[in-house]
Amino acid sequence: MESKTIVLSKKGFDSSTGGMYPPLISNSGEYAFLPIPEPAHMTGPDYEGVDYASLPTDFPDFDNLKDLLTSKNKLPEHGAHLDPDLTRVHSVENWKPAFGQRGAAQGYLRNHGVGTDSKRTLFLFFSRFKPWAKTDKGLTEGYYIYGWLEVGRTLNPSEEERELEYHPHFAAKYREATNNILYVAPEHITGTSLPGAGMFRRLSKNRKLSFSEEKDLLTWKLPSCCFESFSRLKNYKKLEDSSCLAVWPQSFGQAAVCSLETSDNQKAVEKVRQWAINKIKAGIENVGIKQGCL
Repeated sequence: MESKTIVLSKKGFDSSTGGMYPPLISNSGEYAFLPIPEPAHMTGPDYEGVDYASLPTDFPDFDNLKDLLTSKNKLPEHGAHLDPDLTRVHSVENWKPAFGQRGAAQGYLRNHGVGTDSKRTLFLFFSRFKPWAKTDKGLTEGYYIYGWLEVGRTLNPSEEERELEYHPHFAAKYREATNNILYVAPEHITGTSLPGAGMFRRLSKNRKLSFSEEKDLLTWKLPSCCFESFSRLKNYKKLEDSSCLAVWPQSFGQAAVCSLETSDNQKAVEKVRQWAINKIKAGIENVGIKQGCL
């Protein structure tokens, strides 16, 4: 049975992992996605992470992420954990957009129906972005959706299959980990002509999760159907425009998940999926997608 699960997943640098937030140009929406540094305990003789110097960026005045991070004295000791891998930045054979999860994070997803049989699960990736210059006017600091991936199929890197062995979750320490799963995108989101995965070329207030009228960046505004479905957002306030406000729990790095496990939430989940697809479609039409850069 195909899944209709929607996952909101936080990925990228933050104040504790990397020491800064991904940068944003307020007046244009241009940004750089910063993959987290590879944890030291997951590196080894065969894998130290992806060199930040090899990751191109279209962020103004920089050619690659190493130069950008060095300018802020934030270059990590180890290379990048390039995951989710949503746009082709390396010349590797048989590259596919993919997203890996392991350990407790994958255990949480598995408990909500996202595992080896999770075709059509749709991930929306978000991060907290901060304006590069304090004097810029336009988009403000907050949490924004920057990318997506629908699951077309899953791989288990801990088995013998080596199809996407360039991906971090095929490195030795990851192959030894429990619950190690790789989600691979299809060519198109099911039932549409939209790419199965990608990153928006620019950020937009239309894909901002933080409610601009609140000082707390973790106060989000979403359609009511989201709060009727997401498993971790229970306390919310309804607004007059069929939307709701709720505080995203600071400790939940992974995600709120909605699923079709009960008959009571099927319609709400279908509405959330359509909301997500509409966001992706509008973003592609309005700003395009990143090509060959982060």
